[in-house]
Amino acid sequence: MSQKILNKLYNKRERTIPEIANLFTEIKKFASINLLECNDLKWFEYAYSLLYSGHMVGGEVLDVGSAKSVFPYYLASKGYNVSCIDVADSQYRKHAGEKFNVKSMTGDLREFMPHLESTFDLITNLSVIEHIDRDTQAVLNLSKYLKTNGVMVISTDFFPVYIEYPDANRMIVCDRPEGSHCDSRAYTPKDFIERIIQPLEENGMKRIGETDFNNVNLNDKKERSVRGLYTFGISIFKKTQ
Repeated sequence: MSQKILNKLYNKRERTIPEIANLFTEIKKFASINLLECNDLKWFEYAYSLLYSGHMVGGEVLDVGSAKSVFPYYLASKGYNVSCIDVADSQYRKHAGEKFNVKSMTGDLREFMPHLESTFDLITNLSVIEHIDRDTQAVLNLSKYLKTNGVMVISTDFFPVYIEYPDANRMIVCDRPEGSHCDSRAYTPKDFIERIIQPLEENGMKRIGETDFNNVNLNDKKERSVRGLYTFGISIFKKTQ
């Protein structure tokens, strides 16, 4: 029997799998009760992070690019020892962190932070790396923050053609007013493998599960999860050394 495909593109048909539906219902309820943000598209990232990654339940977690996400606070409510890091929304994260016992840090992922080395059992890097110009360096830095056998989950934006940082959001999302776009890139499967997966594997990380970044057709707009414009992909790694 083959392993589960854990390195793949967003497949909306998985949303109804009972274990995924139940988990996301619980997260949404937690968000509603505590007046936290919860994007419906995030079921894909949260489910793969918690149900299939083989992470250590209750371990040390770093949630990257947290902004106002419900995820680090939900994890803390389930017994994880959580830290979150971002370059923005520091006051929001500070106040939310005090309420839910989540440590809030402000930092630049492009710069290595020695005090975090070999600290975490799980790093969740969800929809973040597309907003970082030095994406390869950022994920290599993050890999050094994992303990041996620690797990990192990475998700990001995928498109039929590679669009280099910082132009993807401006080129793909054409219905926003000028000045409202964020800096980002969009990966093809080939570029994601070359820029993210291969450098990590060359530095002691190993993919968990099987890989199929052709599990949906990126040229079919019906398969693009974000308003028919682009979609997400995910990859899960374990630190082996």
